[in-house]
Amino acid sequence: MEEHSSALFKHHRWPTLINYRIAFAIAPGSWGGKTMEALAAHALGVADWVTCQEELFDDYVPTTEYKIEPRPKQPVDMLKCARQARNGIWAACLAHGAEHWDERSEALDYLIRQHEAKP
Repeated sequence: MEEHSSALFKHHRWPTLINYRIAFAIAPGSWGGKTMEALAAHALGVADWVTCQEELFDDYVPTTEYKIEPRPKQPVDMLKCARQARNGIWAACLAHGAEHWDERSEALDYLIRQHEAKP
């Protein structure tokens, strides 16, 4: 199975490597929070959706420790934040259905427009 996994991830354009924190959060649909500071340890945020190169999927071996990894650092610029947020939207659609794309993309586009109007 694992030799075919990287091909499936590439085919569906999955944006990042899956670790335990991503897997454990996707299963119950634990996405986001009121603020980044108040985000639960098991919830996914923008920081979790770093774009990785396709080649990394070929060599990736998940850790054998069954614990949730620490949250990555938050992106500091809007371009990176928007890219990672769109990655998260794509992952949510792959996991929970494409019907979520429009509503989440529209919300992200609104936030980007707001930032550009008042940086």
